[in-house]
Amino acid sequence: MLFKILDAVEDEAGHVTGGNVAKLGDGMNSVSPTVRSSGHASLCFKKAIEKYGNSILTEYLTAVYKYADTDHFPGFYEYNHFCSDASSVTKGNWTKTCDSEGDDECFSAQQLVWGEDLYVKLQNIKAAIDPDNLLDCYPCVKPSLS
Repeated sequence: MLFKILDAVEDEAGHVTGGNVAKLGDGMNSVSPTVRSSGHASLCFKKAIEKYGNSILTEYLTAVYKYADTDHFPGFYEYNHFCSDASSVTKGNWTKTCDSEGDDECFSAQQLVWGEDLYVKLQNIKAAIDPDNLLDCYPCVKPSLS
C-alpha cells in the first residue's frame, strides 16, 4: 500500500522517515507522536486517491493509527510538509476523508497535526501568552475559548 502511494505521488517528492526516528527526540518539535512512531513524513494523498480511490487512504491511516496509544484522535500530519489541499478526516471514523472546511464533523488543520489532546494543551498555552490571538496564521494554534 505504501508503494502504491509513493508511486502515485512520485513527482511530488513524498517521503517517509526511517532509522531511529521513533526513538529519537524529546517531543518538543513540530513532529506529532503518531508521525514519529509510524514513520510517515510527507505524503500528499490527492493523486493516490485519484488513482486508487479513498480506500488507499483508509488502508494507510489504519496502519498509521496502529501505533497510536490513545482513545482520542492522535493526528497524523506534520507542519514541515503539510499540503495546502490536505483533506481532513471525519470525527466519527478517523480513516474516512472529510473535505468540508469548517464542518463540525471534520478535524481542524491543527487537530490533524497535533491530535486532540496535544492541541488542547497548546490552546491553553496560547490563551495564557496571546489571548487576543495577535500572532495568527491559518494553521497556527488558536487560543482556547474557555
